[in-house]
Amino acid sequence: MRMLNIKRILAPVDLGPESEKVLGVAGDLAELLHSEVVALHVVQPVPLLPMSAQAPPGATAASFNVPAYQSLLEEEAEAGLEDLTERVMASDVNRALLVRTGRIVPTVLTECSQGDYDLVVMGSGETETELEIGLFGSVAESVVKRADVPVLVLKNENRTDEEKGGKEE
Repeated sequence: MRMLNIKRILAPVDLGPESEKVLGVAGDLAELLHSEVVALHVVQPVPLLPMSAQAPPGATAASFNVPAYQSLLEEEAEAGLEDLTERVMASDVNRALLVRTGRIVPTVLTECSQGDYDLVVMGSGETETELEIGLFGSVAESVVKRADVPVLVLKNENRTDEEKGGKEE
């Protein structure tokens, strides 16, 4: 029987509640397999519109500095990712943190193909709405279909029966 030789695990997270489970499982696997976890968070680019809905209160189109705000989002993501991994993973787990800016699926797939990973561990996307999934597809589904390494998708245990395809009573 051939065993997978898993040395690097990519764990893309959105920093939401499901992220704790993803990083916990990735950390546990890394401990068992003596491998490294690379936690990845993708910050989506701030749209270059006359006035972004993401702008801080009181900002005007003339005063809103998109590059500075993008940098702020990336710094906050780095701090959040660091805090999350420290809370969830054992201190002896070999890990690295990555924050990238871009569209989520292409950025995850690029990192997956260029980062010499043996496994991707990710959540099923609890923060995705039915409309987002209908319009753009599920992030997890897209990664599973297009990644060049095995992908372990963790089931969202907080979904309703209707979301699971069953009937609510």
